[in-house]
Amino acid sequence: MRNLFLSALLPALLPLTLAAQDLLSSDDIESATWTQEPETVLPKPENLAGWHLDGKIDLYNPDNLYEYIDGAAEAYLLYGFQKLATCRFLQDKNDSNEITIDVYDMKNPLQAFGMYASESSPDLDFIPLGGQGHASDTFLAFWQAKFYIKMMFFGDLKDSKDILLDIAGKMSKSIQGNPPQPKFFSLFPEQGRVPHTEQILLKAPLGHEFLAPAYQVSYQAKERPATVVVSVADTPEQASERFEKYREFLKKSKSPESPADGFPEGCLQMEDRYLGKSYLAKTGRYFILFVGEPLDGAKIMTKLLENLQDKKTP
Repeated sequence: MRNLFLSALLPALLPLTLAAQDLLSSDDIESATWTQEPETVLPKPENLAGWHLDGKIDLYNPDNLYEYIDGAAEAYLLYGFQKLATCRFLQDKNDSNEITIDVYDMKNPLQAFGMYASESSPDLDFIPLGGQGHASDTFLAFWQAKFYIKMMFFGDLKDSKDILLDIAGKMSKSIQGNPPQPKFFSLFPEQGRVPHTEQILLKAPLGHEFLAPAYQVSYQAKERPATVVVSVADTPEQASERFEKYREFLKKSKSPESPADGFPEGCLQMEDRYLGKSYLAKTGRYFILFVGEPLDGAKIMTKLLENLQDKKTP
């Protein structure tokens, strides 16, 4: 029954997965061929002194991932999941202390970052590991090359975080390649950016299917952070359609509309009844949306438009 559900789901996810591929560029993924298998990234038992492998390494594919993470599998499929290798280690002297390690093969670095970022938050304790990572006493996650890696500790050890960091460091060294964060994010101005808020959205950015795919970054504002979204269309005409669709969406709530004061020509200022002021702009294949009022928003929009106009590929 579940396989029938996945069979029905995958055709709906396919256009979004193809859209994700459209976001790729040679700059983002380098020229490498990402062929390393996820099970080769898992630590070898002989290299973990004081711990032993409990059972065997389990492998999952797109057809049966739901057996391991039922309810979350669809999100992984959306970001291009290929294969999962997972195992559990128990401490020799106290087998109530355990570490579970999951290595998700997401096909390429952009999709690995996208999945990692979708489960991240700017208030976590970030660590310089792989492309980026974060860690606590009970959980560690990082992305590197085409892999998204998650580690969970269960038990009672005062140095559990150090143990997770040590194992993750060894795993990182075994991974072939370490490309940087997707370079599209360098087009977002640095001024006022909230660190660790970058996301790649493949389904319903801000609740709107027609905005996908999109890149998103948060910016400092007077109250809550403002959201800046760049929706990537296939053609300039499609970008214009997205602009008009979002404009009509705001008009339905009787939003006032006016040229955005101090912003580049063609930018509109409107208002969302729930999210507050919104600023809309477009250039080439990109629809740009500010939700909220970033500090120095006009300067940020001006620079973002300039950067996007100079970019030849998505």
